[in-house]
Amino acid sequence: MVTDIKSGNLPNFSDKLANDDGRIRLEPYECIHEKLSKGFFQKYFKKDPTTVRQEQIKKRQEQTSPLQSSPRKTEIKYRKPMRIAFNFDNIYEDPHACYEYGQKIILIESDELHVPSSRCTYNKSCEYTCKTSDLITTEVQLFFTNYITPTLREIVASYILVDPEEPNLILDAGSYNKTNGTCLTHVIIPEYYITHGIDQADLVIFVTIRPPTEKNIVAHSVPCNFRDYGTHYSRPLAASINFNPSFFTQFIYDPHDLTYEEYIKVSLHELTHSLGFSSMFLSSFINEDGHPYDASIEVQRSGVTPNGEPYNYYKRAINSPNVKKVIRNHFDCKSLEYAELEDSGGYLDWESHWEKRVVGEEFMVAWASPIMPVTRLTLALLKDTGWYDIDLTKAEKWVFGKNLGCDMLKQCYNNTWNYQGYFCSRGGQPGCTCTRMGKGVCRLAVLNNLEPQYQHFVNTSLGGTDGVFDFCPTYLTSYPARGNSRYCIDNSLYSNLDAQYHELYSMNSRCFEFVSPNNSVGQACWEMK
Repeated sequence: MVTDIKSGNLPNFSDKLANDDGRIRLEPYECIHEKLSKGFFQKYFKKDPTTVRQEQIKKRQEQTSPLQSSPRKTEIKYRKPMRIAFNFDNIYEDPHACYEYGQKIILIESDELHVPSSRCTYNKSCEYTCKTSDLITTEVQLFFTNYITPTLREIVASYILVDPEEPNLILDAGSYNKTNGTCLTHVIIPEYYITHGIDQADLVIFVTIRPPTEKNIVAHSVPCNFRDYGTHYSRPLAASINFNPSFFTQFIYDPHDLTYEEYIKVSLHELTHSLGFSSMFLSSFINEDGHPYDASIEVQRSGVTPNGEPYNYYKRAINSPNVKKVIRNHFDCKSLEYAELEDSGGYLDWESHWEKRVVGEEFMVAWASPIMPVTRLTLALLKDTGWYDIDLTKAEKWVFGKNLGCDMLKQCYNNTWNYQGYFCSRGGQPGCTCTRMGKGVCRLAVLNNLEPQYQHFVNTSLGGTDGVFDFCPTYLTSYPARGNSRYCIDNSLYSNLDAQYHELYSMNSRCFEFVSPNNSVGQACWEMK
């Protein structure tokens, strides 16, 4: 149980919020990639990530002849921008999508893959009544075919170069047969994708627009076709992506504002899982010599709580060459050997997201926010797959923890996070967030049974409200704005400007503290020049 220190009420962190303009905001976003990926592989391949890793490594060790390598060095000069082909067959006729108000459909992720959800239980069909926001109209179809997917295609092509599939992208027959010719739940792969292939494509994505089994899911994507070499998998050749219509239909006639940009980043987040940032593919990365290797390791984390209790625990991390180089340079910590992976959500988040306590605002953490930069860290991981060439100079700015050294990576204590906006100890106190992207509030809570690694005060029951952030006590910003907690980049708040202090909300605005005439400390959003 979590009790909000300031209000004394139990905070609800699971509902979509509607702002004054009626638009649905996301708080929080739930990524179910690991859940669906695990279910998909267990159903069709009878394996989970741990089994895959163990089997592949064992086969490499048992081989007496040289490992089959990928022609990385010889063909790298021919790499070209990745071409994604989107298959839209299922948005026009899908028994699990909504076309009429009040229509009854079956939500199938849980039933098909035998994983639980908030709406469905094991092995039970989940009937759902379609709402207006779920409907796939002609306008919705055009919105996805003409706006959403072309945007994703353009973003991926701008970052990623790949060995082109020539003359056509031909999907793997072995994967096709194992999955009974499907790509996730009731999505049929055309047989000619196996025989003739897809022209001018390096990856095919099957698009669905279905209400998901979890209400806070904006989108989800899972790879479904790849080559199995025994010792490793190839890069994904095909994947599914499902968009939750209720989050996107509100933007059909006005595809702008901070929320829309956030949902595009969430969609890119899901697509990145299907490019290789997924637990099922981490042991199939290709090194400089063209041989497969495991990019993840198990690490032991240890420390002492503020109350003097020692602790040890284990988790997964990435120690591939470029990831290690990027994270060392970012934090100015030359002894750093890995980038931690998320472990707060059990198998839901394990190995498919960065640890939020370490990277903060980044588009591949297991928590969405309006600030989701595509950083050098994730681009470095994609480069380390060996499947892609990545231009790291195109990365977006990564501010969290920049040049703050090794100590801040140990744990979030008042002596290791003793920097502006990072650590807070007074619940309800306003302050600028650590990246200065918004005006925040120190959110503390009474939490029962906190594990030692999540204890950040002498009071072992006191912590922050963000579990994905390892309950680190920090200044959090609300979106949509609540009270004075808001993002400085949200230019829709122009009517809330404090003219007395010459505030401005814009993409170049940041939060700064000031001392008012009555000697109190305030916060204002000012534009950076």
